[in-house]
Amino acid sequence: MRDLTRYSGLGVQFAATVGLFAFVGNWLDGHWNSGPWLLITGVFLGFGLGLYSMIEKLPSSARASRRNGTEDDRHSSKNDPEPPR
Repeated sequence: MRDLTRYSGLGVQFAATVGLFAFVGNWLDGHWNSGPWLLITGVFLGFGLGLYSMIEKLPSSARASRRNGTEDDRHSSKNDPEPPR
């Protein structure tokens, strides 16, 4: 259940980031009468920053699940042979 909460929170954060940058871009377009260009830039910038934030947070959650022993045994390092010395 904690994983569901964590990952749904990442999705909400991603959507909020894109929405916020789109809103600011749309507001600046109306303020400066620049057409849809700042809206489009805001959407792409929000998408990129939201994706970067999501990628930064996903590996740390995977490391935490490995530390807590909740990782699936198929992907566990216990099943991997020891490297030759």
